[in-house]
Amino acid sequence: MSLKPDATPPDATLDPARDETAALQGAILSATQMKWVKVSIAIMTALLAIGIPVLIGRVIYLARYGTSASQAAATAAATAPDAPLAATARLALPAGAQVKTLTLSGNRLAIHHAADGGREEIIILDLTTGTVASRVELTRGR
Repeated sequence: MSLKPDATPPDATLDPARDETAALQGAILSATQMKWVKVSIAIMTALLAIGIPVLIGRVIYLARYGTSASQAAATAAATAPDAPLAATARLALPAGAQVKTLTLSGNRLAIHHAADGGREEIIILDLTTGTVASRVELTRGR
């Protein structure tokens, strides 16, 4: 058995464009596209390698120290009542009206009632002043 060198013409090895096309025959991506895929993978890997520890560190920081003092003060100010509630608030309902629901939100009380004859209304009462802030009449389409 004798070993012979490949029978490739000498000018084929000197042409880099021909080598590239020969290597990429049947390939889905060109050499330039493959380079950009590799760069994209490297960038995404770096973002994951940096982002995951930062995310874990932030979760640990928030678990250990909680919210900042300024956020806690803003939350306390938002939940504190603006003014003291009125000592007495009176609401005149129509005769025979039945209260269906009461809903309290902050310093407002919503009263949903039904009167005789099928008439329904929602009255919003401001508890700081003891006055009616709004009336909503409910009607049914026919």
